[in-house]
Amino acid sequence: MLSVGLSLLTMLQNAKNAAIMRVLGKQKSLSQLVLIGEQVFASVLGVILGFAALLAINVYIDLTPLLLALLYFTGVVIGSFVGAIIINAKTPLELLQTRE
Repeated sequence: MLSVGLSLLTMLQNAKNAAIMRVLGKQKSLSQLVLIGEQVFASVLGVILGFAALLAINVYIDLTPLLLALLYFTGVVIGSFVGAIIINAKTPLELLQTRE
């Protein structure tokens, strides 16, 4: 699923933020919660704005867009959890090292 891949990629881009949180003393579970919460909030906001746009242009919303939004949201949650687990398995020093 595309949403899983994009969510995972976005989470891995936030590795520096996770490392900074961990260096400053946040627990692993709390940093995971913050990173997952950011992506879930952004996806919920996107779905709400998308439905608002559909309603604004007078498109009848049947069950199909709702099902697609649910599948997208599920993919975002899965990708966020997998990315957060991958990020928090590493030490902060490993996260801050850039490989080019």
